[in-house]
Amino acid sequence: MAKIRMRVGKMQCRSCLGAVSSVAEACRHCGKEIPADQVEEQQTFEKRIKRATPYTSAVLVIALLGIGTCTYRQATREPTAAETQADNESGKAAAKFLAEVSAAAILRGRMKNPPSFHLVEAKANPAIMDSGNPGFIVAVIYRGTNSFGGTITRRAMVWVDETGNTPLKVIDVD
Repeated sequence: MAKIRMRVGKMQCRSCLGAVSSVAEACRHCGKEIPADQVEEQQTFEKRIKRATPYTSAVLVIALLGIGTCTYRQATREPTAAETQADNESGKAAAKFLAEVSAAAILRGRMKNPPSFHLVEAKANPAIMDSGNPGFIVAVIYRGTNSFGGTITRRAMVWVDETGNTPLKVIDVD
């Protein structure tokens, strides 16, 4: 037997499964009469739905208010010292990484064969630049090919500003 779906204001004909109004006496598709027990069952279903709707809406409103209140409190509270320190440390780590990437990009651009560039190691350390501004000194070890096709390993020191974006000075160590 086919499963009859129940919806408010509509019911399904048991014969053809066509959609029929809940107040209809006969199916508009096949013309068969709607049994009284099905009409009674539909009316009971609709009464239950109408009684439950206000409670469902109230629960939904209360839940949304609770979520909104928690979100507002979280957004307006001051960060703890541990959170502030963690944010500062992650910012410093990001700046160090950016300084290392910038240094590697500058050295790659200075090579005669840039596609052969292979970064072996880069380590950025905080430093005070000649201008008195904070920045990073990045020690870089890299490999590449020379004009004759031979692989060489080189070392360089690159001074980078505090944002990690702008290289200020490059010194080839060997």
